[in-house]
Amino acid sequence: MMPSSVDAHDAYKRSDLAAARIMGWRAAEASPSDVMELVWSLDPKRKAAYICTHGASKHRGKEVEGSLWTGGDNDLFMGRGRGKNLKPDFADIIHARCAGCGLVEWGADPANELACARLLQALTESKLFAELAGSVHGDADNHRMRREGYQVILELLQAPLHAPRYCSSVQTGNCLL
Repeated sequence: MMPSSVDAHDAYKRSDLAAARIMGWRAAEASPSDVMELVWSLDPKRKAAYICTHGASKHRGKEVEGSLWTGGDNDLFMGRGRGKNLKPDFADIIHARCAGCGLVEWGADPANELACARLLQALTESKLFAELAGSVHGDADNHRMRREGYQVILELLQAPLHAPRYCSSVQTGNCLL
């Protein structure tokens, strides 16, 4: 039986929160962008270098100092409200934001094997809940972010260090990861 929209929303919010807790984030809620911000923040030196090179994220048209990502509005989304959708090249943007921030290296680091496995599980569960909830008519949340954006992160985490990967989730063709 298909879960209701509310049940699915609660379920993947719990899995987002579980992923955030694995990364040491203690708050009442976690969004997909919060989890990705945490993943990208694992290597502060690389994050700082990325921001120096590419600039900070923008939120409502203003740069947010020290942030690779703030809600993702200007980076990944176009439109507003119910008309808000991921940009067609969102996977390329996610990959560019991940590059140089230690994501693949962290995923391949044996010292963090258990945490990586737990994070992979939480992200996979969140992606599954989004796939179930995404088919519920009238659900206005950005499930594509979880269905497709998380897939980019999962593939990056699972990729061997320095090995080229193709992201199978990109709608506009394959992108080399």
